[in-house]
Amino acid sequence: MGYFCGMRVRIKLDSLEADLAPDMGGAIAAFRHRGRAIFRAPAVGANDVTDLGEFPMAPYVNRIAHGRFRWRNEDIALPRNRAEQIHPLHGVGWQEAWTCERLSKSAARMRLACAASRRWPWAVSMERTVSLQPAALDVAFALTNHDARPMPASIGLHPYFPLAGAHVRLNVETMWLSAADGIPLMNRREPKVDALASCVRMEDLDVDDCFAGWDGRAEIAWPDLTLCIETEPPQRFVQIYRPRRGDFFCLEPQSAMPDAVNRASDEGGVLELACGETLAFTTRFVLQ
Repeated sequence: MGYFCGMRVRIKLDSLEADLAPDMGGAIAAFRHRGRAIFRAPAVGANDVTDLGEFPMAPYVNRIAHGRFRWRNEDIALPRNRAEQIHPLHGVGWQEAWTCERLSKSAARMRLACAASRRWPWAVSMERTVSLQPAALDVAFALTNHDARPMPASIGLHPYFPLAGAHVRLNVETMWLSAADGIPLMNRREPKVDALASCVRMEDLDVDDCFAGWDGRAEIAWPDLTLCIETEPPQRFVQIYRPRRGDFFCLEPQSAMPDAVNRASDEGGVLELACGETLAFTTRFVLQ
């Protein structure tokens, strides 16, 4: 069986080990191969989910401009959920305590139920199954609408990776240029699109933007290890963030772009979920 270590849940298989944090947003606190951090190692004494290795985004991804959008003739206004951010960020699941419902030696299932509230005026549930496979970590993530009203929905993962020596390769079609506050403004084929296709050193990339037309696959290569990321079904959007200061970068598979609720569904990727409907995808992190 997997086991609890303080407030963490630890699962293991062969050379792989993952620490989960149901109490902190259903996050993955750490993912290691032979003791080597694949996700960024959590900060010592970490007490915020953003100090961990990965966390879920739902029922929306990234930012909603000033928390305002119109949905089915209803004006929605969401409050800010981080003091330092002017837009609500990453949904609600990452700021709640989840329940670990099932635990085995190499897998755990975590669940969260959220009543309708000011932060999201629809009742929803979220479920994450994190499992270790030979040379891989799988994250199956699902969002279900339990409200009588249809709702807009998008989901994603927010993993952090070590920056030093990392090169990234992936195929996208366009890049959404963002304002300083992170809200996308213009979609076009930037030089960064071609750079990513041919492999770019992350330390050379200044970016906090969403890329569209993604094929759902990416490769991260460090001098000692290569990690392949695969989404199933393939996701169309990926957010890449490399802060000017810091020893990490983020490569975030997601079903929609930031502020998707304020764009047409075919452009932004937001889906409508009726009562009882579920939006889900699985992300596999494969070591090579």
